[in-house]
Amino acid sequence: MRYLIKSKNLNLRTLRESDAKSLAKYAKDRAVSRGTFIPHPFKLSDATTIIRRSRNLARRKEQKTIVLGIEYKQTGEIIGGVGLHQINYRMKNTEVGCWIGKPFRGTGLMVEAMYAVLRYAFNELKLKRVHAHIYVENIASQKMVEKCGFVREARVRCGHLHHKRWKNSYLYSILREDLRK
Repeated sequence: MRYLIKSKNLNLRTLRESDAKSLAKYAKDRAVSRGTFIPHPFKLSDATTIIRRSRNLARRKEQKTIVLGIEYKQTGEIIGGVGLHQINYRMKNTEVGCWIGKPFRGTGLMVEAMYAVLRYAFNELKLKRVHAHIYVENIASQKMVEKCGFVREARVRCGHLHHKRWKNSYLYSILREDLRK
């Protein structure tokens, strides 16, 4: 299945083999690895692996994970990624994760991408709740999801094994009715 979610400045879409260079260019930043499961150092071969895995996930009959590249319309480059993970259609919820390249942080583009994927989750997938686990030290991501209307629900102690270290995180969530139009 191919995905395309449009917003003013971005397309959230299924990754293509031709995206490997731009994906590698922006994912190689150490800060991306600190907040995600993306490895560091990040190589072109890692980009190719992510693209293949995301395309294989998109081919599955039941979509339990959707991984999309964030394409900047001005350049056509993939500048980040966003994913819906562990989609539970019966319970109508999922987890969201995202990252964006360093030159685009603080520009509002990650907020724009998050709104676009949330609208898709609520309007197209008919979900009720989307949640995110954000590491305690990742202040920028906490502020970003709060701008989108997420509410901090809890502190999760040692909830994730991240690059061989246990990490504390905050659990954030947003409900369909909380999404700002």
